[in-house]
Amino acid sequence: MTDAWQPGTTVLEEFTVERILGSGGFGSVALLRTLRSGERYAAKRLHETGPLQQGLLIGEARRWMALPAHPYITECRFTRTVQDRLVVFSEYVPGGSLADRIRSGELYEGGGPEALRRALGVAAQVAYGLDAAHSAGLLHLDVKPGNILFDGEGAAKVTDFGLAVAQRSANGAGTALAFTEGENDPWPTTRAPGHTQAYASPEQAEGRPVGPAADVWSWAVTLLEMLVGERTWPSGAVAALVLESARHQRLTGRSLAIPPPLAELLARCFHEDPEARPSSLRQLAAALRDIAEDETGGPLAVETPPREPTGGSRERVHGRRSTIGFEREDPWELLRAAYAAAGIDEAEATGFRPQLTGGRRTQLLEELHVLNEAWRVLWRPTTAPSPLLRARCAASMAEVQTGLGDLSGAVERYRGCVRLLESLPTEESRGRLAPALNSLAILLRRQGAVEESLRVADRAIAMALELVDAYPGSNAVGNALLTKANALFGKDGAEELYAAAVVAMRSAGDEVGEAKALASLAGCLARNGSPERADRLWDEADRLLARHATPEHHDVQAARGAMWLQRASEAEPGSDIELTCARKAVGAYAPLVRDHGVHEYSGDLGRALFRIGRCEERRGMPQRALAAYGLASECLETAVLRDGLAEFTGHLARAYDHESRFVADLQDPERAVGIARRAVDMWRRVTDLDGLHRTGGFLAEALRKLADALQDVGRTDEAEEAVVEGIAVTEDPAFRRDGTGRLIAAALHRTRGVGHRRSGRFDEAWRECATALELLRAEKGVEATKNRILVLETMSGICTDSGRYRQALLIAQDVMAETFRQGRAGFLRDADLADAMDRLARARFHYGIADHAAVAAREALKVYDRLITEGRVDLVAAASRARVLLGQCLLADGELDSAAQELETGLRAYENISDRDLDRSMAGRRGSSPDGLLRTALIESIELWVAEVREALGVRPQTLAQELDRRWADYEAGRELFRHGAPREASLFLERSAGMLRWLAEAYPGEPVERIRAETLLLLATCATSCERAGVARHAFRRAAECLRRLTTDLGRPEYADRWFEACIARLSWLVWDGDEPEAQTVLKDLRREVGVFRPAQRETWDRRAEESMAQGRKLRERARA
Repeated sequence: MTDAWQPGTTVLEEFTVERILGSGGFGSVALLRTLRSGERYAAKRLHETGPLQQGLLIGEARRWMALPAHPYITECRFTRTVQDRLVVFSEYVPGGSLADRIRSGELYEGGGPEALRRALGVAAQVAYGLDAAHSAGLLHLDVKPGNILFDGEGAAKVTDFGLAVAQRSANGAGTALAFTEGENDPWPTTRAPGHTQAYASPEQAEGRPVGPAADVWSWAVTLLEMLVGERTWPSGAVAALVLESARHQRLTGRSLAIPPPLAELLARCFHEDPEARPSSLRQLAAALRDIAEDETGGPLAVETPPREPTGGSRERVHGRRSTIGFEREDPWELLRAAYAAAGIDEAEATGFRPQLTGGRRTQLLEELHVLNEAWRVLWRPTTAPSPLLRARCAASMAEVQTGLGDLSGAVERYRGCVRLLESLPTEESRGRLAPALNSLAILLRRQGAVEESLRVADRAIAMALELVDAYPGSNAVGNALLTKANALFGKDGAEELYAAAVVAMRSAGDEVGEAKALASLAGCLARNGSPERADRLWDEADRLLARHATPEHHDVQAARGAMWLQRASEAEPGSDIELTCARKAVGAYAPLVRDHGVHEYSGDLGRALFRIGRCEERRGMPQRALAAYGLASECLETAVLRDGLAEFTGHLARAYDHESRFVADLQDPERAVGIARRAVDMWRRVTDLDGLHRTGGFLAEALRKLADALQDVGRTDEAEEAVVEGIAVTEDPAFRRDGTGRLIAAALHRTRGVGHRRSGRFDEAWRECATALELLRAEKGVEATKNRILVLETMSGICTDSGRYRQALLIAQDVMAETFRQGRAGFLRDADLADAMDRLARARFHYGIADHAAVAAREALKVYDRLITEGRVDLVAAASRARVLLGQCLLADGELDSAAQELETGLRAYENISDRDLDRSMAGRRGSSPDGLLRTALIESIELWVAEVREALGVRPQTLAQELDRRWADYEAGRELFRHGAPREASLFLERSAGMLRWLAEAYPGEPVERIRAETLLLLATCATSCERAGVARHAFRRAAECLRRLTTDLGRPEYADRWFEACIARLSWLVWDGDEPEAQTVLKDLRREVGVFRPAQRETWDRRAEESMAQGRKLRERARA
């Protein structure tokens, strides 16, 4: 990194400079974006590189990081170091400053009450932020419009907690603040080293002791500036006079009228006596809410954050164990040694007393501050040269930087430490050089510099071997061997090195080191095909670690977590072993992160939670999977976005991938789109860096999931863009051409087919699915089979939507058979089997075999109901839909009592299902209806069916004629639908009527019912034939002929004979067209016999009509084949 940060350049090897946000005499702030995650940060650094100035910036970062996460405070994320220069990375807030909005007039848009409400809202948010800082024990002391920024949502955030101090100290105006804690006075009573004159309180301007009242004054001056329209005064000390003028006249063209209650509140804030000012900024925010309500006619659109606990002393939450387990030196002891070497009185170190407050990162920065002072003193010209003390200080600084996630800075510190130690005589450096080299090798491997890591590890091994005689109990050899073996990961020689490390650690009596080596050896053996031996070694390692697992030994707890995570990664995916090991890893990492604030393990905790989510997903537990994926994303966000650990970016993107799908299914599809987009953005950046051959598959998968999420919310054009980009990735020459790559490509083509299907472009949808099947044709294994089932399900849906019901049924039967086989083999879950059975039931219903559809629907319901009882509440909508389908099937088949029961049960369920869940259950229609309309339409339809069924069930002999009139009305309505080009709708409508007539015919046999039933069935058959519902047509023709036969023969009404024969001829034509020649010949034989009985004189006429009808059916069949 050069002194001048230029836009477009790369700094610290992982950030791109987008633009300079601000620059001044003290330093500069630049907008940086990470190359991998794409996250933006405001990066702050000082121009001066001296230890004193850098120490002041460390102090600012320490105080800033000590603040709690708050909606109205910009967050300090992490720090990095390069060339002895600290860079502080904070949350980037893109909306500009309050000073910008005052200057541009944006704050005053709308004028009058609207502008006043906006100004009061900003002031309330700032008050809440300052109140949180005060509760954490920190004064801001530089509140002004330039230090108030706006995020993308328009919320005001307080920023710059100490930069002004660094600026003035750098100019020689003061020194770092030294907080003196009193028993009853938690607030600083020191004089502030500087201030912005136009906003400072009188006591701050005069250099008197300051407290929270100083921030109250500056806050009120900032609000006054918003009200006046610009700053018209040179000093904040005259604010009360400005207020008095502003109450009675407009001071600028933008001045807002100041209501009396607001003027009174500001006057109290401008009291000369700090003790007489309002004591709580939170109370001031509440007062602004009341004023806004009364004076502007509406409430402030400001979220009230929870009250922050008052800051105070607490026990230090972390020890000083290094990355390889030894205890780091006490920074204050090193500072004393440095002062002694420089001949400085130790009393001068009062500004560096331990502050037992804040989290782990805050305390690490405090230690870095102390070590920075020691380093400054050790390099003073007047200090006696002390290379060993400098090396010790550099090693401690490197360890602290490692804890802060500043790997680049730590590597440079270790390099400097090694150079210092190498300059010393062997007897002085012997005990420190090997550990320093080893630590350097570890960090180089983490950075990806494997070859250099191996070279440094070899040097560490050589130095450690020289120590054995002088230090028989040293674990340096074991550590160095373990480091080299880890760098070799998976390559020849690693297993032997791990075994040698175990022996060396055991010889040194280091049980923790031995356990780590055993665990690593176990992982190597598991990968090399020796799982039984690996399990024994892992168990032995865990027993050793358990002996030393005390709260202060975080490295031991982390080692247990790493071991269990490794065991999970080597286990069979989705197995009980993987789930158990991942849970144990979480059990080890979670207390470190949650209770002790050791956030460097957040990434590993996220990895373990991700594995739990994946296991729960494979076990068919979506709610548990979503919970685990959500927690994994949170932990990995902490590692990547807050702490800047780019090595976990891929893991975070995968967590987003999986989380988005379950959020879409179980929570909020729109939120799922946002999560999926974040995953795509991350994978794009990772792929740009690593190449398509390495991570292109992840990018293509992320694009597919984004397309799925977009389809779910009806944004088809955007979904098409995503899937086209994904297909382009798979067609790139650099993309992997193996089986995994073909599975990814097939899934993309299937997703595109789904999009075309939902848009009604059935031919294009079919072609995409056919392409997917071709890609899967030669693939074997469970994943290929699952993908093939999904493609076939989509193709069955395409056939149903386009009216090819027979083909849809055939495909659904194939899917059901394959699903059953995979389920029996343990590769698919019960929910998958229920879904396949439900789809088969629907295919049968659409084809027109309601009795068979009812059987499949009942089987699906059995599984759904059992799974819901076991906790799968996400299946309630699917089960309700299956129950309504069963009711429809029973209604069509004339089982009215059972139909009413199922429909009413389904109706009650639908009334309690959310619009989102209902929409999700209607997968084929998702995104096609505005929110709520689908629910309304479904419920109204079911209510209508239930009412009709109950009405039919309530028919008595005296009301039969009225019911038959309704059936005749339905007949006419069905005929009108058919005549107006809606044969499918007509067939569904008439199918329900025919079912009720079947029940009526059994309850009230006789000519009236049989006659309307026969005519309804004939019209139904005609409509079903027209829309290719072959099953309906077959049954309707047969049942119509039977009705007319009963009228003619059983009821002794020969006048129906001609209608009976016409029905038989129509049935003949249909059977021949359908290809059922044997059945047609049977019907023809029966027809000839009955014609001979009832119309012997017309035998030749009816015979000719039958033959002509059959010939016409064959002709139509041939035409259809062609």
